[in-house]
Parts: sequence; structure tokens; C-alpha cells
Amino acid sequence: MLHKYGLQLDISEEEAGALGSWTKAALVSSALTSKLLVPLIEDKLDTAGVRANHSLYIAKYAAISQKMFPELTDEHAGMVSHGLVDGALTFAVLIVLTLCI
Repeated sequence: MLHKYGLQLDISEEEAGALGSWTKAALVSSALTSKLLVPLIEDKLDTAGVRANHSLYIAKYAAISQKMFPELTDEHAGMVSHGLVDGALTFAVLIVLTLCI
């Protein structure tokens, strides 16, 4: 709904599912301290993949932000993107996951 009404974007169920899966993995990864992230756990949780996807989402939503608001500098679009990815979109998916449990 945030994509459709907030960003005026339609995303596929596959894209929404990928975002949900990534959010869940990011939550688990972020809940562990660096001392607990031994190589075995890092591999199991694919923390490198989670970080890589985070970078891709930041870049994607920065581009969307600049498309919607062309006056944004790259730096400001990056800030908006972090707010969307790390805040609104992640929080919304966590709420939905919580309601489904």
C-alpha cells in the first residue's frame, strides 16, 4: 500500500515478497551483535547478501525519489531513500509479519 498510495508505484507480488523476505533477514541480522556474528552464523544468515540487497534498495528508492522530486540532490535523495527503506517500508513489513504470526 505504501508503494501504491505513497510512491504511486505498482509492484508485483514477487517484489513485495522479496522485500518482505529481505526485511525479515535484515531484522535477524541487525538483532545480533558483531561478536555473535561468527562466520558460521554469517553464512547461515547470509549477512553479506542482506547488506548487498540493502544497498540495492537504497539506490532504487533514491532514483525513485529523484524522479518524483527532481530538485533533490543525490545526497538528499539518498537521505530520503534511507528514510523509506530503513524506516517506512521496513517498519510496514514488520507490522504485517507480526500480524501474520
